[in-house]
Order: sequence, then structure tokens, then C-alpha cells
Amino acid sequence: MEGPGRPQALAQKKPAAGKPYKSFPLTPHASGQFCKKIRGKILYFGSVSDPDAALKRYFEHSERLHSGKADRVVRQAELTVVALANQFLAAKDARRENGELTAGAFVEYHSDCERLVGFFGRDRAVLSITRQDLAELRAHVSEGGNAVTLGNRVGAVRSIFKFAYDEELIDRPVRFGGELKRPEQRLLRRTRAKAGRRHFLADEIRVLLKNSKPTLRSEADPGFRAP
Repeated sequence: MEGPGRPQALAQKKPAAGKPYKSFPLTPHASGQFCKKIRGKILYFGSVSDPDAALKRYFEHSERLHSGKADRVVRQAELTVVALANQFLAAKDARRENGELTAGAFVEYHSDCERLVGFFGRDRAVLSITRQDLAELRAHVSEGGNAVTLGNRVGAVRSIFKFAYDEELIDRPVRFGGELKRPEQRLLRRTRAKAGRRHFLADEIRVLLKNSKPTLRSEADPGFRAP
């Protein structure tokens, strides 16, 4: 116990959770990155598993960031939109060759990637894409289609960006927020209902088969003639 005349021990302040020491200028983020809010914008500097590298990156860019001469952290070997598109298509092509993906589905993915690269440009860094960019992208892909088309295109874009994070091509996920949301289900149902049914029921198929008169013959049939 502390008696009269005995100086009280100074309370030791512990560093914030995730910080290597009290004066460390960066803050751990839920994404697993060290970050810092500069000029009203949260910027990321590297994994919490390597605080020295994150601190080095911060000091490399801090002067330009705090002065407003730069608004993002430029890192070497950043993943570009075209590099992401190529790796995404390579993965889908492998699935196509294995029979896990149809040729038609692969063609659709290729169109989605072309649309993404055409909008952002080949050399745009994936992690530099903002929520405002995504809102503008959604408006762009909505052109020339209905709600179902928009839903498919938005879903494809989300899949491409999710692929980048799942495959560790980027160190934090692209945040979609409400800027890249799919159309509401009620709107999709209304659009599908307006388009009408585009498939045959089982009973209808049986009737068609019963009333059809096939004219094709196999090569084994003497009456077969190649066109």
C-alpha cells in the first residue's frame, strides 16, 4: 500500500489495440490495414502484420498527402483494371476448359470485362476506385438495358472485384456501399412479368414432340444425304 510521503506510481498508458507503441501515427482498421485520416479522407498504408512497412509507406507519402498535393497512396505494382480483367478471364477460361462453365457464359464475362476496362481505362489502379466512381459505373452499365440486364451487369462487376480480393490481388476489398447495388427484386419481377414467359412447360414440350415430324436421319440411314 502507498503510505504518506511515498510517491504514487505513474500509470503506464498502454498503446491502442493493434498499435506497436503509443506514439505510432497510424491506426489499425477492421480491414486488417493501418490507416490514417488525412484531409477528411481515410487512407491505407499496409497490413497490421507489418507495422514497419506501413510506417515507412506513410512517411514516404505524408508530406504530399498532408499538403493536399496527393489524395491517395501510390504503391508499386498496384493492380490495374486491365490486369484484373485478364486474371479474372484466365480463371474463367480454365473453368470453361474443365467443363464447369459454358462457352456462352464465358463470352458474357468477356463482355463484362471489356465494359469495365472501357469505362475506367486500362491503367486505372483498382484500389483507387471510389464509391463515386462506382455510382457513375452503375449509371453507365444501365444504359441500353432493362432492370434484369442491369442486375446481371452489376452482379458481374461485383464478382470481378470480389475475385481480386479473394485471390489476394489486392490487400483490402473494394467497398460497394449503396453505389453499386442491384435493382430491387420487385422491379426485377415487374420487368420479367412484362417480358412474358420465355420458356416451355413440360406438358407443352410433350405436345410439341408428339405433333412434330422429324426430318433428320442418321448417317447410318441409307436415305441420309449430307448437305
